[in-house]
Amino acid sequence: MKSLLPALLIPTALLLAACGSTAPAQHPTEVPAEPGAEPTSPEAPAPREAPPSHSGTQADGEACDTAADCVSGICEGKGCGPGGGRCVPLDRMCTFDHRQYCGCDGETFGGSGSCPLARYEHRGPCGDPEE
Repeated sequence: MKSLLPALLIPTALLLAACGSTAPAQHPTEVPAEPGAEPTSPEAPAPREAPPSHSGTQADGEACDTAADCVSGICEGKGCGPGGGRCVPLDRMCTFDHRQYCGCDGETFGGSGSCPLARYEHRGPCGDPEE
C-alpha cells in the first residue's frame, strides 16, 4: 500500500501543477505616433443601442391589422380581413417545428407551428388548397 501511494500522488501533483498555470496577460502594443502628430486618446466604446420601441397601443390578445398596432410588435393569426390578427407577447413559448404559411401578401413564409409571427391566409404554401 505504501508503494502505491507515491505512485498515485506524483502523477496527480504533476497534473495539478500543469493545469494551475495561467497565460500571461496580454497588453495592447502602443503604436508610436508620427512626428508632429497630436496625441490621441483611446476611443470610448460605442453606446449600446436601446431595443426598438413599438408605438402600438394594442395590448396582447387584442385585435390588430399590422405589427405596428401592437405594443409587443407582433400581430399574427389566420385571416387577412380588418382586425383579423391578434397581438401576442414577444416572450411567449414557441415550438421549434418549421411550417409554411401563405401570407396575406400572397407570399409563402416560414415560421413556428405555434408562432407564425405574422398574419396568414392559410397554413401551407401559397397556391396549395387551404387545410
